[in-house]
Amino acid sequence: MVTTSQTCLGAALRCAAATTVAVATLGASLAQTIPTPTPSWLAAKPSEAQRAEAEAILSPGERIVRKSLGAGDEGGGAMAYNANLRTVVFVSASMPPDLIEALYRDAGDRDDVVFLLRGWKPPDIAASLRPFVVAAQKAGAMAATGFDPQAFTTYRVTAVPVVLHRCKDGGWYRASGIASIERAERAACLRTREWLGDRYPVLEPNILELIKSRAAGMDWEKYVAGARDRADRASFAESVALPYRKEPSTRLFDPTVKSAQTVRGANNEVLIAEGASLNPLSVTALTRPIIVFDPRNEAELAAVADWRKAHPDATLLATSLTLADGRSVAETWQTDVWPLNPDLVARLGVNETPSLIKQHGKQLRLTITTR
Repeated sequence: MVTTSQTCLGAALRCAAATTVAVATLGASLAQTIPTPTPSWLAAKPSEAQRAEAEAILSPGERIVRKSLGAGDEGGGAMAYNANLRTVVFVSASMPPDLIEALYRDAGDRDDVVFLLRGWKPPDIAASLRPFVVAAQKAGAMAATGFDPQAFTTYRVTAVPVVLHRCKDGGWYRASGIASIERAERAACLRTREWLGDRYPVLEPNILELIKSRAAGMDWEKYVAGARDRADRASFAESVALPYRKEPSTRLFDPTVKSAQTVRGANNEVLIAEGASLNPLSVTALTRPIIVFDPRNEAELAAVADWRKAHPDATLLATSLTLADGRSVAETWQTDVWPLNPDLVARLGVNETPSLIKQHGKQLRLTITTR
């Protein structure tokens, strides 16, 4: 379930951790405190299989909401909720605006009241919330408001307003068709069963059933295949292309760089002054050779295969790398392949392929060979 509170209902679902009511938590905690015999309106509850199915469908979104609200932890089985919760108000946009406004005015700033909607019409969640935002603004107060489709199913709410209230005996009771929250709470504790006022149909769709039906109608294999194909054809953003050299060559490259800023130690002592020259090979070593190649060039692949016989631990950097190229080479050679980016081009001094890079004293030796 998702809830939102006074200052952020219309903007984002972030301020309601203190008043969040989870689907599972609401169903479980209310049922546990119902006096015996169980009232007839609570007789039908979702089975464990139905609950598991609902949680499986909504679990990715639930994790996102739980993280954004900072409510609960992954191991709790349900999001956190307000321990002071005493009244749940089921509402719908079918209700007259003045009635919605009156209910929000009655709730005031109480943190023990939550308003529930069954769902929204995708993709505009804000449109479903707008009548309640407007009513709350006119009332000058905003109780926590959110979505809980399973609560509507569990408590057979098909017309509103309906109020669930926890009375002094610890039990939860129901009142329907009341225009005042306080009157509804009193009527609930008096075990009033009949409708005490006008009823209005629930207009909002059951978002859980909507998600389920859309998921059932989607060709997931086709969708995944299409996504994989698009990814395979897309190059890595930073991958660069280098020209292919047909003639063998060997040259040395000095990796010395100038420091762009002063680097200080823990006691503010200067370790490296701004503008000072620094050769990385003076303080560290290139322990593994580096091979730079174009995975689309068959001649280069043959040269790399020869190098790998002598240097099986070499790091492979590929130019113009796509996911398809990288996967193909990685599967063939059973090793990781990384994209060559502009920073590495500058630091390694590589400008042609295929290149074998090894340390030579305090310089790098770049060897180019052909087949």
